[in-house]
Amino acid sequence: MDKNNKQVLLHIYAHCLDIEAFIMRFGNTIEDFKKDRAFYNSMCMSLMQISELSRTLTDDFIEATKDKIQWRAVKGLRNWIAHEYMDLDMNIIWETATVDIPVLKSLCKETVAIEE
Repeated sequence: MDKNNKQVLLHIYAHCLDIEAFIMRFGNTIEDFKKDRAFYNSMCMSLMQISELSRTLTDDFIEATKDKIQWRAVKGLRNWIAHEYMDLDMNIIWETATVDIPVLKSLCKETVAIEE
């Protein structure tokens, strides 16, 4: 594996763990998420970081894993959050964090052979 890809995936994995920790800390329901601005801001920041990091993965890696992860959507997440912040659909942020992030975390873990 490309050394840069490995480092990027380790950082993405760390942000996935942060998102899991936020959910454990603040609450595991969308209602908890919607009523807590700190929860919302924490999730958005980690999602933006994941998006930024994904832009540095090699084209070969993106191509090889495109059936598992929608990289175009991941890459676009940062701009969507940053530029549409006041009009974001909290349901989409929640779904991304609770449905898509576990899949991404799993891919990172398998690809880099992370042991927990």
